Amino acid sequence: FGSTLEISSRGGPKPDSSIVYHVGNGDILAIDGSVVEGLKVGKTKVIGRSVGLNPSDGSVITFTEDFIYVTVIPLNKVKIRTPLLRLKSGNVMPVTLWAEPDVSPMVLGTLKNLRIHWRVNAPDVIELKDVFEDLGVIYGESDAIAMRARGLKQGKAKITVTVFHGSSKFTATTDLTVFKTLELESPKRIVHDPIIIPPRTNLQLKVNLDETIFEINDQADRSVINVSSDGTVRTFEMLGTSLVVASCNDQKLDIPIEVKNVNYVMATAVSSLQLKGLESHLPRDMNFVISVSLHDNLGNKFSHSFE
Repeated sequence: FGSTLEISSRGGPKPDSSIVYHVGNGDILAIDGSVVEGLKVGKTKVIGRSVGLNPSDGSVITFTEDFIYVTVIPLNKVKIRTPLLRLKSGNVMPVTLWAEPDVSPMVLGTLKNLRIHWRVNAPDVIELKDVFEDLGVIYGESDAIAMRARGLKQGKAKITVTVFHGSSKFTATTDLTVFKTLELESPKRIVHDPIIIPPRTNLQLKVNLDETIFEINDQADRSVINVSSDGTVRTFEMLGTSLVVASCNDQKLDIPIEVKNVNYVMATAVSSLQLKGLESHLPRDMNFVISVSLHDNLGNKFSHSFE
């Protein structure tokens, strides 16, 4: 109730037609173009028609028609969603605000007179940041519908969000655990950092020496991956870890490869510029790149350049 939603369509005929939307009950929904706004609690139909003009007499022709039902509900409860409850130290994941039962942040964030306050009870364990904070943009309390959580050190933390909407107040919490991975520190520090790729993909390995031959270690699991002599890795349906050995003359290089499912996808804004002072909105004409990364069940990034 009070939020907006954009209706989309696909199909045709194209390009000689236009899509026109109509609302069944104008007391429940208002419509402006393809954007509907909830006016009161209820359910009504939204009809979309692909229309054009009859070239002979100029009358309106309906080519195709479809409809959906839109339900307007009151805001009664909010919840925090995170892709993980256990995050490896140093990794980042999105934290988003949803409304019950399954109202997404994209809809909830359009509510007027919405104020959102985030806090974490252990800021030394979890760092909570705005999505565009690295660019110098910190959203105001009416727009803080999503955040980023970074694991700083091993421990437990609770994230709490308080939402004010008119005279109503809603609170939600989630408990997170940050952990460290096992690493050898003495006599020499060794970090186990495998290449992570999903099932049913191909990845080209490259090294700095010509005439290098790639093969799977004799003791490794061959049901997880296959590798050609030129370094093309192909994964199957099976999840697990395998070991590729790159050989050139008398040199060998072990390359651990782990096949895992994708747990979440995260988009991050990257820019070579940073604003001098903090802003509450992205400035118009500011250029930045959106980097999309895939992450596993620990928050680790998947390798790039796989197909």
